[in-house]
Amino acid sequence: MKSIKTTGTLAARLCVIALISAMAGFACKSGSSVPEEPPVEQEPTEWVGSVTTNATSAPVYGFELPSGDTFGDYDRVVFKFKINPNSANTSGRMRAWGNYPASGFTFAANGNSLTRPGMGNDGEFKAGGRLLNENSEGHYATITEWTTHTIEFSSRDKNADAATIKATNGIVLVAFGLVANSGGSGSRSYFVKDITLSNANGTKKVPALRPNDQKLWNGKGASAYVEQGGNTVVRAILPYEEDNEDSLSVAIAITTEQNQYVRGFGAMANAFGLSGGAKHITMTDIEAAYNPTTGLGLNMLRIRIFPDPLSTTIASTNMNHNTTYIQAVKKVNEYGGYVLATSWSPPANYKTNNDVKGGGTLKTDMYNDYAAYLRTFASDMATTHNAPIYAISVQNEPDYEVSYDGMELTAEEHRNFLRDHGNFTRSPSNVAGYGGGTAQSYVKVVSGEAFQVSDRWYTGAMDAVLGNATALANMDIVGYHTYGNFGNKNTLTRNGQLQKETWLTEYNDNEPNAPGYVATDLTTWNYVWRFADTIHHVIGTNNSNAYIWWYLKRFYCLIGDGTNGTTDGAIMPRGHVLSHYAKYATDTVRVTTTGGSGNIAITAYQRKKSKTTAADQQVKANEDSYSVVMYDKRTTAGDPTTVRLNLPAGFTATSVSGIISDSAGQRRATLTVALNPGGNSADITLPRNAIVSVKFVK
Repeated sequence: MKSIKTTGTLAARLCVIALISAMAGFACKSGSSVPEEPPVEQEPTEWVGSVTTNATSAPVYGFELPSGDTFGDYDRVVFKFKINPNSANTSGRMRAWGNYPASGFTFAANGNSLTRPGMGNDGEFKAGGRLLNENSEGHYATITEWTTHTIEFSSRDKNADAATIKATNGIVLVAFGLVANSGGSGSRSYFVKDITLSNANGTKKVPALRPNDQKLWNGKGASAYVEQGGNTVVRAILPYEEDNEDSLSVAIAITTEQNQYVRGFGAMANAFGLSGGAKHITMTDIEAAYNPTTGLGLNMLRIRIFPDPLSTTIASTNMNHNTTYIQAVKKVNEYGGYVLATSWSPPANYKTNNDVKGGGTLKTDMYNDYAAYLRTFASDMATTHNAPIYAISVQNEPDYEVSYDGMELTAEEHRNFLRDHGNFTRSPSNVAGYGGGTAQSYVKVVSGEAFQVSDRWYTGAMDAVLGNATALANMDIVGYHTYGNFGNKNTLTRNGQLQKETWLTEYNDNEPNAPGYVATDLTTWNYVWRFADTIHHVIGTNNSNAYIWWYLKRFYCLIGDGTNGTTDGAIMPRGHVLSHYAKYATDTVRVTTTGGSGNIAITAYQRKKSKTTAADQQVKANEDSYSVVMYDKRTTAGDPTTVRLNLPAGFTATSVSGIISDSAGQRRATLTVALNPGGNSADITLPRNAIVSVKFVK
């Protein structure tokens, strides 16, 4: 249901009418013979913009930043959008330009003619000189209901003057709008509202000023736009149109725009001894997590390389290694998964502090020994124990000094080790690897797994590797953790230069020192969404290829350990949520979606029989299908949302299936989904506080 919100009360409006009539001797009264001052109507703070663009021009919006903030504190525009059904064209690209100096817009003396800056795709820092989002972003099909959209400023950091751009304060000017597809033309008419400048997690938001605000060109901002090729924009401000967020019917289009290959999802076996009531991981736990049919369907397992020889590690009864260490690797391999081995610390005599605990780096004369130490582990797993691994990392968190087992490496030391010894699984001969159900020619080498990607170590370390061809060639995969900051794809890939798979190899969201922390909360369904958001960000925003959680078994993890109200061996809410991704996103190529609602987080995935792209060629599944994982994390209020999933043009589904997990107790239960006539869409009911996964097969 929709309604129009008018401004002011009926009485106020009548008084305004009476003011116009005052010259005829009439007055507006309210129980008194004394004429009243008519109330002054205030401009409504909520408004709808009606926009018609011709080809590639776009309207400009102003955002008044709070004192102390700069443009760099914000990295996206979030807004609601819908196409005018009478629009000549109902699809196009949603693009953003900026940040424009106000002096770029000047009016003639008569106050009517407006000089507008141009916009282009050159790399100079001038009005229109740099796009805020990529050329390929934001393709939109017909959307006739209010839907929430986001434009990330993904190109801003590529500008040589990015620091100057981001230092802007006061009122910043951003142009965005629906324009023609590349090489296209023709006008588009649409509506926008609820426009905010925001940071990634929404903790900072600035609403757009009304286009006719006096702060913008003396109230003539409704006329302001930027142009390309002499194209035009017509704008109007309309009364606010409300949409009932509790009974939304939204359309989401799955596109053919490919992003990254998604290798899989998983967790880590116990890295340390038991404490706090934790239980050993068992083969029953492994079966519950990695069985693709009866279990969660995970396919990635991270194990620790201990300072002791492998034979000693396996024999350790304290860590239960004599029954699970090798067997777990074999079982994951049997199910077609991938095993990553990570060293926390080499033997003490390899380090400058002569201790396995953090606080020391690798001795310069032990680089060759450390490479041999890692090689021996990988070789023993394959040849002695018939449990080959897929990848081995250089070091766990080399950027973070810890009180437990650890080792630090500077960015240069990290580069030097990769440069001089990073081929340790290939020289003097290949160490056999295994992953994805297939023997690998050698064990892949993973970078040092940074504690976070926002610190100087990561950027410095990756830039150092990029600067040396040998180090870059020896590093097969980039590993990272997200403590403190989840980063973005440009940081992780160094703006696309680092063309390697990126794996989130560890994250643990368990804050015993946080205000209001209650350990048992983490075992309940309502507290699962912060975890879900991390998966959504890593895969959907960072474009990473793998997501590996911290422990597989703990009360705040995927399988319960019997503490804080959990049952030893029972699947936890976080386990069920990760299973949605494991079963519907593993071994796929992520594709872009458009449309939707602010309540819904969605990612979509594709498999193709015809392997036409590099990402396709990594996909083993031989089928033509699309799948989605989406959730609504509202926990306290809101009706279900009817979601229409529109498949790409030319793709006709012959079957559809899905699962749902929700607050009502359903856990990966069968979701009934019916294809619409023609097989190019389906309507799905998504309850609040629920996650669903759906797969369409051609």
